[in-house]
Parts: sequence; C-alpha cells; structure tokens
Amino acid sequence: MSTTTWSAGMRNAENPRVYFDMSQGGASLGRIVFELYKDVTPKTAENFRVLARGDTVSEKTGRKLAFKGCGFHRVIKDFMIQGGDFTNHNGTGGESIYGEKFEDENFELKHDKIGLLSMVTNSGPATNGSQFFITTSTPSHLDGKHVVFGQVLKGMNVVRRIENTPKNDQDAPLTPVIISDCGELSPGESDVDPSTIDPEDQYEDYPEDFLELETLEDEQKIIKVYEVATHVKGVGTGRFKKGDNKSAIDKWQKVIRYLDYLALTPEEVPIEGQLWNAEKMAKFWSFKISCLNNIAMAELKLESNRPAINTTTKIIGIIEKLKSTQASSHTKYAPFFNPSDLCKALYRRGQAHTKTNEFDEALTDLQRALKLSEESDGKPDVGIVKEIAVVQKTLKERKEKERKAYGKMFA
Repeated sequence: MSTTTWSAGMRNAENPRVYFDMSQGGASLGRIVFELYKDVTPKTAENFRVLARGDTVSEKTGRKLAFKGCGFHRVIKDFMIQGGDFTNHNGTGGESIYGEKFEDENFELKHDKIGLLSMVTNSGPATNGSQFFITTSTPSHLDGKHVVFGQVLKGMNVVRRIENTPKNDQDAPLTPVIISDCGELSPGESDVDPSTIDPEDQYEDYPEDFLELETLEDEQKIIKVYEVATHVKGVGTGRFKKGDNKSAIDKWQKVIRYLDYLALTPEEVPIEGQLWNAEKMAKFWSFKISCLNNIAMAELKLESNRPAINTTTKIIGIIEKLKSTQASSHTKYAPFFNPSDLCKALYRRGQAHTKTNEFDEALTDLQRALKLSEESDGKPDVGIVKEIAVVQKTLKERKEKERKAYGKMFA
C-alpha cells in the first residue's frame, strides 16, 4: 500500500510539538499533531504550547489557561477552522498567557499552504489572545494581518472532518467539536494515538491529503482512485457483515469522497477515445450508486432514517440525471445504471419514510419500486409487497381514526 499521504515534515527538529485529541458528540475524531515555530515566532509558539499543556492560571482572573475542553466554534469549508476561545466558546473570548491580549510578533511567514496554524485577531492589530485557526486553503489575503506560528504535522484528516461537519448559519458546528485532551510531546515521543489506527485501511480519509494523487496523470489517477475505493469498500463490507454499521458507513462515505475527487458529473456524455468513454463511465456510476445504496442500507439498520432518505434521494437524482443526459445525447450508449439500483433506492427510501411516519411518500416510493421489480424480474418483489401492505393498513387506520374524530366534532 502506498504511504505517500499527507504528512508535513518538521521545519526544525528542535521546535516543540503539541497534540489535540478531538471528539464530537462523545465520539473520537482522532489526533492532530502540531509543530510550533519557536524558531520564527517564539513568543506566539510559547503561548500555544502552554495553553496546550494547561498547567498555568491567569494572574488576573485565576482561571485555568487551557485548551482542554475548548471547541472549534467556527468552520468555513475551503478556508479554515477556528478555535481557542476557552472562556466564551463563541469567538468573543479567550486569554493569552501574557494577559488578555499581546502584540503581533512578526509576519515573516505567509499563509501559503494548508494545515498552517495562525493567530486570530478579532479586534485588529496586536489583539492576539488564545484563539487560532488552521488553514484548509491558502488565504494569502491574511498575510501581514495574522501571525503564522505553526503547522499540522499529522491528523489533517481530522481537520478535514471538522471542516466538513454540518454547521449552522453562524458557521458553528451543529454538534460541538471538542478538544477532549491535549498536551506537549517530548522529543522523540511517539505522536501516534493508538486508538485511531485502522490496520485495515491506512489511506488518507480525504483524497486532497493523499499527495500521490496530485503527482499522477489523469489515467493513472483514475486507476489509483479505484484502487483505494475498491479496497476501502471491501473494508466497509467486512465491517457491515460484522454488524458494525457505523464503521461501514464511514468507510463507504470515504469511497464516495474519493470517487467525487474525479469530478465526473451525470451531465457528462461519454466520448470514445477520450479519458471518459462509455465503459469507464459505466464502471464509475455503477460503483458509486452501489456504494450509496450500501450506505442507505446501513443507515436504515441504525434507524438513521432521515440520512437514509437523503442518501436515497441522492441516488434517485443521479439516476434521473443520467437518464436525461442519455436521452438528450446524440451519442448512442447503454445506460450507466441498472434498473435494480433505482428499485433498491426507492424501496429503501420508502422504508425510511415509513419509519418517519411519512406514509403517503412511502407508498409512492414503494409502488414505483414494485413496478420496477415486476418489469425487471417478471414478478413482484415479496418484500416490497409486504411493505406496501403495512403502509396501506396504516393509512386506512389513520383515515378511519380521522373519520371518527370528525364525526364526534359534528355529532
């Protein structure tokens, strides 16, 4: 297995290293390891190091100065994730080890790569406290305004997970992302969090951090993505068979991220002799739709019914777009999906609607699925027939209950 994945080398072997063990909703997200640029920004680096250690208190307030228990309160995809407000937890607070604020040390380093640590100065120049951000892009417009003082050494996949977490209108994660533990690593001390090692899957969680992909030509890039996706899909299938549905979903969602990295859309028409011909497109969409159907199946087992509705709706949308593209194309080619894929998606969405008491929507999906199963197999699917019967019975009972209620009102 290739090991050319995201990992920054130390800028200076004598610089300190600190770590954050991250969690969300009580579940571990993994570890982020930082190098602090003591050789360039010693004062700013020392502030972060002490706050990561959490072994000092404020001379002014007596409050413990520590990142532990603090969260990332602001997340903007393709820009940065922001944290460090351990007083107000919303971006309005925080405190440095030098007092409430301290001056900008220097602007020697630029925001020229992902995974950089930089200070937040909400109130203008010389207002550094404890808040910081980690870049997930290269925001050069911040050069000369915010002090770059470190970098992510390991755990960029954890940063990506935080970057992609659902959030509200104020860019705050819907489920708080917390620094559950943190500290300083001694020289030579291992920076690995053993609990986050997956011996079956050592590929980066996000393809953007799998550096080898960027070195490959388009054809080889597709081959490598399929290599990763096939392996990870197999790991997910193994977890599913063992009843570990959550881990299976995590792996299959990772497969989707790698396939999405290839940036193929259902509106694209195959061109023979070009990179995406009909054979390659058929393989891609079959692989992706199959994986999405697997995710929906596992979501149903976890009673994650709303996510299952979202996943199956995505599948149905892809298939409808593929059908539309094929119908409007002057190029003749076989469909890029199997009718059974659409049948599965409709059936699973119908099941999810049933569990959320959306019986009219469930019946519509299940009847469409039944028709597809009859057309495909020459006979109705027994499971779908049973599900329809349950829904129809529920709808009949509900209407009868409503009829009796109206009868009492006008009696």
